[in-house]
Amino acid sequence: SKATVSVLYWTISPYTTMPHAPTKDVTTTETIEDKDVMITKVTRDHDELGQHTHSEVVDKVTPGGHTHTEATDIEKDDGEHVHQTLTVTDKGERHVEKVCTDTEENGKHVHEEEKSVVNATQRGDGTVRRVVKDKAEPGFQHHEEVTTIEKESGTSTARHTVDDVNVDGMHIHEVSNSIEAGGSSKEMHTLVTDKDTSIGHVHTEQVERLSDIQGDKRAVVDSKVEVEGAEGKRVDVMHQEVTKKGDVITHHVECDKTVDGTNIHEIKDSESGEDGVQKQHVVVTDKEIPSGHIHTETVQQSTTNDEGAMMTMDEKVVVERNNQVTTDTSHKEATIRVDPNAGLVVTQHVENERDVGGAHIHEEMDTVQIAGGVGHVRTVVSDKDIPAGHIHTEKIEQVTVKEGVEKRIVDEAVVIENKGGVTLDVTHTEETNDADGPHVKSLHHAETAKIDNGVMVHEVADSVQVDGESRTTEVIVTEQETDGTHVYTETVKYIDADPSETTTAVEAVVVKDNMVQHSETIYTEQHRE
Repeated sequence: SKATVSVLYWTISPYTTMPHAPTKDVTTTETIEDKDVMITKVTRDHDELGQHTHSEVVDKVTPGGHTHTEATDIEKDDGEHVHQTLTVTDKGERHVEKVCTDTEENGKHVHEEEKSVVNATQRGDGTVRRVVKDKAEPGFQHHEEVTTIEKESGTSTARHTVDDVNVDGMHIHEVSNSIEAGGSSKEMHTLVTDKDTSIGHVHTEQVERLSDIQGDKRAVVDSKVEVEGAEGKRVDVMHQEVTKKGDVITHHVECDKTVDGTNIHEIKDSESGEDGVQKQHVVVTDKEIPSGHIHTETVQQSTTNDEGAMMTMDEKVVVERNNQVTTDTSHKEATIRVDPNAGLVVTQHVENERDVGGAHIHEEMDTVQIAGGVGHVRTVVSDKDIPAGHIHTEKIEQVTVKEGVEKRIVDEAVVIENKGGVTLDVTHTEETNDADGPHVKSLHHAETAKIDNGVMVHEVADSVQVDGESRTTEVIVTEQETDGTHVYTETVKYIDADPSETTTAVEAVVVKDNMVQHSETIYTEQHRE
């Protein structure tokens, strides 16, 4: 065997301007050869302003491979001591690199480590290459594995990483897996965090899955947030899906969360493609209130394509308070389309059901808008139970505007049922606004049927008013039967616009034992002079 030793002394001029220029550098090289083994060792002592560095580099070559090691010691005048080692091993198709660093400062010891392993082996008609890396330092750990298979037909790659991080009181754990082969890929990422905060312990989870199979893509994300504190445990979750198959893209979102004591469940769906875009959005909420509960549901749907668009919305509110339940519902529809003859056509339909002050109200409204005109129909129906009776009301309003002419038709009806009988009040009004000014036509019909002290009374009043000119017809019919005697009276009164022009006809018939005993008619006319 033989050994060669060389020593190099290097001194820098004191006039150098480098702030940490070396003032002394000694390098020793030693080579040892023994049969098939050759070892080279390089030792270096290096002084800088404020620190001394000692390093040893050893290379060992054997028939089985090559090992390279580096060991470095740094001692600073302020007491900090750093020791670092690097090891590189090549044995056939296996390559290993490892770095360890130890730092001591103010009595505190910090250890950091990083390692990389590369394996390349022949398997069948391809080459398998595997790379493993590990890194550890205070508050952080990283592990990574990459496997690559290379063949003439193509390359496939699989990756796996794990990270653990502690920062600012939060612990983060992250795992990722992916594979790529033949133009397709799949990925999965998991992220978990934990932290103690002023509102309690916060735990989050998120799982993301991605896939691309021959151009068909899908992404799924699941997330969860848990907060556990003095007020109990709260959990918010969300699920999302996005798919792309050909020209069709679908999106699905589902989440559960709690906001200000209200539990919210939400679902969103959408699909887009050659046939257009379809969307649906559902929101359900529940909230506890003093002595009761509030439940709401909202469903929105829309379709958009080359022919136009259609949208619907359904709402429902259920309030339970003091063992009484009220329900309000709403339904809305809107369409937009292009008619070959009418052009752009917009329609709207609205339905509402609600309870107000003990009355149940049903409301409908339809609107049509076309080029040069608009029309709507509004219907309101209400029912209310009163002591010993019932009130029913209806109102229908129709409005059309075309070429500057507005026409309004209003029909109203009120039916009151009680112990005294039934009262009906009906009003029909037509109003037209054109260049000549407003024209009003009003019809009013009032009817009452009741029994008053054994006398059946039926009153009917009809009035017509046209542009201020009016005529009213009143009919009062009474019927009374006592001891086989039937008394029938009918009073008809015609009243013109001026009450002084009035015609009254009174007819009285007395029937006893099915025989007419008395019959008379009295006419009275009153005219202006």
